[in-house]
Amino acid sequence: MIFSEEVKPTKQVSTITPEMFQKLKIGMSEDTVKEIVGYGALHKDENKLNYRGKNGVEENSMVSLEFNNGKLEAIYEFGLITKRKY
Repeated sequence: MIFSEEVKPTKQVSTITPEMFQKLKIGMSEDTVKEIVGYGALHKDENKLNYRGKNGVEENSMVSLEFNNGKLEAIYEFGLITKRKY
């Protein structure tokens, strides 16, 4: 069977809910964090994972997680738990 257009797999993007967010603790390993929130970060840098929020206090909420030596060092949320201050 031959297809006229190549089908590319789509990347599964994980979302983070307020309940998941509450489980995150500074010092957790990156693997433990990913077990909680999922492996499909919206964006990944060398030491940072960004996730879309789901069921947050604002639409288009986001969470950014920073790691140092494989351990969670900082947690930032934008509109998931608290309203953004503009």
